[in-house]
Amino acid sequence: SLVWLADLATLAVSFALAFWLRFFHSPWPHRGITPLADTLLQAGMGVLIFSVVLRVHGLYGSDRTRSLAAEWLALFKAVAIGALILLAATYAVRDVRYSRASLLLFGALSFVDFGFVRSFVRIYVAHARRQGRNTTRVVVVGAGDLARRLVAELRVQPGLGMHVTGVLADDSARVGGSIDSVPIVGVFGDL
Repeated sequence: SLVWLADLATLAVSFALAFWLRFFHSPWPHRGITPLADTLLQAGMGVLIFSVVLRVHGLYGSDRTRSLAAEWLALFKAVAIGALILLAATYAVRDVRYSRASLLLFGALSFVDFGFVRSFVRIYVAHARRQGRNTTRVVVVGAGDLARRLVAELRVQPGLGMHVTGVLADDSARVGGSIDSVPIVGVFGDL
């Protein structure tokens, strides 16, 4: 998906920036720059591990109703777990120890970069949905006050991309009527 590709690019940029900051602009001393083969192995493991951890945390599924705060919290958890797994994997795979400071920078930069990239994607997608693109049609089950409020809420939040096309009622006598100009198209048994 497009988000996964954006995440791969984000990981690559975060890793390169962490490497550059640690070894070329860090006030802390280091024992020399890690060999290129070890650095590339570390980057490859990071991309693989973070991709799996982000997927496990549900960050690649379509969740139109997830708040931005909930997404940032899920990102924080996933990055923290991914960084710990990467640290453990790095020390298990090679005798040459990779810079812990560089790994810390990579984790922090990944979190910030993921947050900004995903916030930008969220803004872009919400804008596209308000324009009528990337929407999904929904049918509301129920024709009472709660259904009326749900229809009204989905109308005032077009960025969710949910277009109510019909309502199902519990009483067949209501079929043909409407709730806030949305037609009652059937009964529960029609499902």
